[in-house]
Amino acid sequence: MLPDVEVLVVAHLRDTSAVTAITDRIGTEHPDDFTDPWVKVQTLDEQQASRPALHLVAPLVQVDVYAGAPVAGVPSKREVSELARTVREALVALPTGAHTGAVVTAATAALRPMPDTTFDPARQRYIITCSLTLHAA
Repeated sequence: MLPDVEVLVVAHLRDTSAVTAITDRIGTEHPDDFTDPWVKVQTLDEQQASRPALHLVAPLVQVDVYAGAPVAGVPSKREVSELARTVREALVALPTGAHTGAVVTAATAALRPMPDTTFDPARQRYIITCSLTLHAA
């Protein structure tokens, strides 16, 4: 069976010391407390990459990287930029790592700043769109 892509990406980010040195709040949901930075992983699409067998998949994953609460009303863009660039590096390194139940053969990631205006004031956020190619181990 093919692996759960979100579980794979979350586990990889949690195992990446450069990421966890900045935040250990990495998951598939928003946290209850928005004080500290966090990373949210979600699958946007998972295409079958080979036919006719469902062996190789090419998921598209969105990783939202959020800043912690503004300090003295000043949004922390520098903090979230560092975290986002660190997460992107970890994502493109997925093919070089060992993963439970999966082999990742390719990874690319695009990064863009996009403040989340559902917060008041708007929360600094970077969105990383990551294309993967993987199969079951």
